[in-house]
Amino acid sequence: MERFVGRCVGDDVKGLHLMKAGDNIGTTIFYEKVGFKRWKCNMDGNADGIIGRKPGGAVCMVMNVEAEDVEAAYADVDYGADW
Repeated sequence: MERFVGRCVGDDVKGLHLMKAGDNIGTTIFYEKVGFKRWKCNMDGNADGIIGRKPGGAVCMVMNVEAEDVEAAYADVDYGADW
């Protein structure tokens, strides 16, 4: 994963995102360890109040490959009222 992210930085990619099964705890642990965080928006109309989860349970995870502190990089992002 480190080599992949390094290649993305070299190719001037600004960020990465992925969708994962919401009930797969192992992938959550793995992706958080390599720098992904849940996308800080509600994607199911606030039906369950859980950020980053779409209807049906899939979870969106993101990584800003330019920032050293991924969580700080997404702290000020305004996703708009429609999300």
